[in-house]
Amino acid sequence: MNRSTARSRFLPFLCLLLLLTSGRTAEAQCPPGGFVVSGSVVDALGLPLVGFDIDILDALGNPLPLSGDNTDGNGLFTLTICQIVPDGFYDVIVRPPSTTNFLQTVYPAQFIAQGAVIGPFVVELGVRLQGTVTDEA
Repeated sequence: MNRSTARSRFLPFLCLLLLLTSGRTAEAQCPPGGFVVSGSVVDALGLPLVGFDIDILDALGNPLPLSGDNTDGNGLFTLTICQIVPDGFYDVIVRPPSTTNFLQTVYPAQFIAQGAVIGPFVVELGVRLQGTVTDEA
């Protein structure tokens, strides 16, 4: 087997390895000193909600870079803010998985600091509509 053939056979395995490990790079990029914040997401009955995405917005409404920002099987999350930010009040957005009928919800002015526990965030059910909007005029 020549070098060219060996490389062409190795390339698919290298691509697969990169795809499988690419999700782990965000945590490695968090600088020392980033805040670790934990909390929970529940429904109106207090039952845990799985797979919800948590976003924290800066004062300009831009999402902060986060790692570990999805709820686990118990509706809990422990996330790291991957940049240095001051203690303070930040808006938190809880985004449901697209396969559910829960509503995306903004929780304004949540106090965020190292080790803060936020929530529980209660997310309400919504209704999915499908169709076409027309103007009768």
